[in-house]
Amino acid sequence: MIKNENLQEEIGGWANKVFGKGQTTIGIINHLIKEVCELRDSNEPDEAADCLILLFQHAHENGYDLLKETQKKHKINTQRKWGKPDKYGVIEHLKEK
Repeated sequence: MIKNENLQEEIGGWANKVFGKGQTTIGIINHLIKEVCELRDSNEPDEAADCLILLFQHAHENGYDLLKETQKKHKINTQRKWGKPDKYGVIEHLKEK
């Protein structure tokens, strides 16, 4: 089992070995969009895992620590006020005035 702090490095190294120069940031994001749609349609845990793997791959390729960025963003989100669901069920934070 890979420790959380090594997961991004493990995934990024694997992706570099398997995909080499064939992967691009836009390619990773486009693949993520496809996987998010699969998750929406199936709600299966392995589809959520595919999304997370691609996010780790994106972070690795772009030189940031996804877990650290997630912790920072979560702290911001806990301080925000949140609205009601829109017609698609999306709840967004209220804009500060």
